Amino acid sequence: MMPKGSLKKPTLIDVARDAGVSTATASLVVRRSQLVSDKTRDKVLASMKRLGYVHDRIAASLRSRVSSTVGVIITDIANPFLAEILVGLHHALNNKGYNVLLGTTFDSLGKQSELIETMAGHKICGLVLCPVGRTTPDDLALLENTGTPTVLVGRDLSYP
Repeated sequence: MMPKGSLKKPTLIDVARDAGVSTATASLVVRRSQLVSDKTRDKVLASMKRLGYVHDRIAASLRSRVSSTVGVIITDIANPFLAEILVGLHHALNNKGYNVLLGTTFDSLGKQSELIETMAGHKICGLVLCPVGRTTPDDLALLENTGTPTVLVGRDLSYP
């Protein structure tokens, strides 16, 4: 166990040692692989919790050049139509091992731009976007420039 007050963050190597497994096995657990038995997974997860280990997804995506995070930007989480889409997306993406990064624009172009920039900075591997009503293709240029696969839901783009 890491000493209290220690500034050193526990690593995956620390977790593997604590759980009595290889680093490769601990890595498989972090990546939600089905190749690990439930008993071993539980041991590794217990060690992660005990040590306070937090998986650095950004560092992992930089190393592998592949992200497991999909961005979702919607206009209003209280909209029943969008809430239903969001629930379905969460289930489908989680079942495939993806994490969901959610943002809400409240129909503000400025907020939409801010969220797109933030998600691009987190190296999302794709984006599901319910665009703000006045969105033009120019508003999504960053997504095109970064090659971020994007799916539009709920609205078409406006054209001037």
